[in-house]
Amino acid sequence: MKEYRYQLEKYTGPGSRYTCPMCGKKKEFTRYLDVYSGDHLADHVGKCNRHDKCGHHYTPAQYYQDNKHLTTQRPTPTTKVPPKAPIQPTSYTSRIHFFDSQDSYDKNSFMRFLVSHFGQAKAEHLKRAYMLGTADHWGGSVVFWQVEDNGLIRGGKVMGYDATTGKRMKDQVTWVHTLLGIQDYNLRQVFYGEHLLSYNQKPIALVESEKTAIVASAYYPQFTWMATGSATGLSEYKCRRLKGRVVVLFPDAGLFDQWQKIGLRYRWHSDDSIEKRFLQGEIPLGYDLADDLLRHPWTAAQE
Repeated sequence: MKEYRYQLEKYTGPGSRYTCPMCGKKKEFTRYLDVYSGDHLADHVGKCNRHDKCGHHYTPAQYYQDNKHLTTQRPTPTTKVPPKAPIQPTSYTSRIHFFDSQDSYDKNSFMRFLVSHFGQAKAEHLKRAYMLGTADHWGGSVVFWQVEDNGLIRGGKVMGYDATTGKRMKDQVTWVHTLLGIQDYNLRQVFYGEHLLSYNQKPIALVESEKTAIVASAYYPQFTWMATGSATGLSEYKCRRLKGRVVVLFPDAGLFDQWQKIGLRYRWHSDDSIEKRFLQGEIPLGYDLADDLLRHPWTAAQE
């Protein structure tokens, strides 16, 4: 029986379970431990225990693949080094599932929100540009498909939104492969909106949420808007895929220092307009660009 160096932490009480970085559920995330040192890996390396509703699993192998500047701790000469865990190939979703989602937009709560704010014509444009899908889950949720610039589909994040306010329903997030019951799916994420890179050379604007990228693209079309998908989504693997492009980061309130530090590695600019207002107490933690933009009506003249 193989003994891997990194193992999921055994349950010893509530203190051994953490907040999932994907779905935000507290006490449902199991982190990986280095069995040699007894230390945890980064706080987002682990597995969500809500298999049906989230299914997030970010392995040590993926972590070191995405962060090649890091090196694992060198064991002492007397320590027996276990064999390396094989790196699983990236999984892809069939385009059949993608095409099946291109329907029932009248039930799609996120699409209904876009129509209410931007009007039918602009909402249809945003739907096509960002390849929005619909899932029957939660009575009509949106599917944010993660598609490579070559058209291959990495996966689809399924999320519930309030059709009136456009606010995300906190407990309503899962993945298409989870809903389909596909076992051993190796989800290796790319930035949401990467497919847009195949046909334009506009500067790239990176935000955290998929909703923010879509909303901002209507107000500031001079950028190609993309999303990290989470606060910790600026991995080296994803960032390297933007090599040679001009990139501007728009971090949420409270994330500026973290994002700027990463952005400096790639000579990317970080916009601090949200952070300045946060530090002055004008806006709350987590406030983002979409919160700002949606306070103002959109007109076709802004295109």
